Amino acid sequence: MGNLLEHFEYILSGSDNMLALLDKDFVYLRVNNTYLNTFGKTRESTIGYSVDEVLGKEYFEENIKPNAENIQPWKYEICCNNFAVSHNNIPLYYEITYLPYFGQDHEVQGFVVNGLDITKRKKAEKALEEIEDIYFTLFSNLSDPIIIFEEKTNLVLDCNQAAINKYGYSLEEFRKLIRYNLHSPEELKRIDKNILNLENNCSQYYTHFNKTGKNFSAEVHTARTNYNGKKAYISMIKDVTRSRVLEDEIKEARIKAEESEKLKSAFLANLSHEIRTPLNSIMGFSNLLNEADNNENREEFIRIINESGDQLLKVIDDVMQVSKIEAGLIQIKIEEFNLNTLLNDLMHIYELHEKVRNNKINLFMLNGLPDKEAWIKGDRYLIRKVLANIIENAIKFTKKGKIEIAYELIIESDLEYLEFHIKDTGIGISPEKKKVIFERFRQADMSSSREHGGTGLGLTISKAIINLLGGIIWVDSLLFKGSTFYFSM
Repeated sequence: MGNLLEHFEYILSGSDNMLALLDKDFVYLRVNNTYLNTFGKTRESTIGYSVDEVLGKEYFEENIKPNAENIQPWKYEICCNNFAVSHNNIPLYYEITYLPYFGQDHEVQGFVVNGLDITKRKKAEKALEEIEDIYFTLFSNLSDPIIIFEEKTNLVLDCNQAAINKYGYSLEEFRKLIRYNLHSPEELKRIDKNILNLENNCSQYYTHFNKTGKNFSAEVHTARTNYNGKKAYISMIKDVTRSRVLEDEIKEARIKAEESEKLKSAFLANLSHEIRTPLNSIMGFSNLLNEADNNENREEFIRIINESGDQLLKVIDDVMQVSKIEAGLIQIKIEEFNLNTLLNDLMHIYELHEKVRNNKINLFMLNGLPDKEAWIKGDRYLIRKVLANIIENAIKFTKKGKIEIAYELIIESDLEYLEFHIKDTGIGISPEKKKVIFERFRQADMSSSREHGGTGLGLTISKAIINLLGGIIWVDSLLFKGSTFYFSM
């Protein structure tokens, strides 16, 4: 025992740890200053007294008594602020270890007490716990889904409540899924490629499916992490369906605006040509008219001037008509008139059309009602305008064959309406051009080498008028086989 005390005295003087030597009844034999200062005790009030007398019965009952018969070392952690009188209210933590020492009879003679200052470690643990609490709060309360996948198996390890709400799976169901169960089959190779190329983190767009099979556009931000000792990926998912739709709409609108600008430029160039051509003819042949040496030449020059004037008036009328339509200045004037008479007048006019006579195009008219029953109420001028535009188009694009103009009265339940059609054997329209021929500044052939002329406003005007009258217009056509334009009102 004497040698032990001598050795212990040497250790006491050189250690920063709390050190104490107790007998088998837990009475203090030796203590160092660190021990006394930590517990706020004096040497006189400690040496010769038992632990429960110095530190309190509660301390003894809680930390020592349960191990009093233990011949193996044991340890526990304490916060010494409960004992010290001046630590500036800063918690000090120690890990206390009791090491039994034995006599020659191998019986426990007492205990060596070693107190290791673990305050820094406890602060680090507390800070880590606070960080974990913050991350858990964020993980649990973020409105965007978060899913954690095991790197090796791709199994779902955990997810937050937002993921449960978004996908419709319970946490138990989620943990039976792998990453690929949330994606469309077409995306699997791309997922693997993106994961292989993952360095620090990445953000990708995928199509995700919930439990019911409903899909949505997902922006997925993925990073590497560790979860319960396993290498894992953590993915934050944001539903961007609406924003992607808006992006597509904005992109489409921009493309349409750019296309509209190009079409407008092409239209203005074409319009300039359509105005200059008849104007040059009028001016040129007006000058030649003064120099004509016989009546035959004069009559031919006058005919050309008149035709050019009509052509120029048609261009100006189309432009004015479009301007009125866009400004909402077209007014409907309802009057009673005979539809058969209107069609007969148009037939007589277009039978004398130069191209109809030169190409020997046959014009046919099929009245849907007898003359006595063909009296209708509507805007005679606007209906005539639509019919004239479509008939002129048919004549323009028909080199030979026939043009059929017809209408019929259709009765469906309590609804009665007229359906017109103008059918030609002309050049026809390709399927992709049928979608755009009723748009402003569009023609089936926009190339500079168009041989048919015109501003391309006729069908735009016709559609606007028919919409104004409460009807619809459409076309059936086969390229090189001819076209049939329909409209109802």
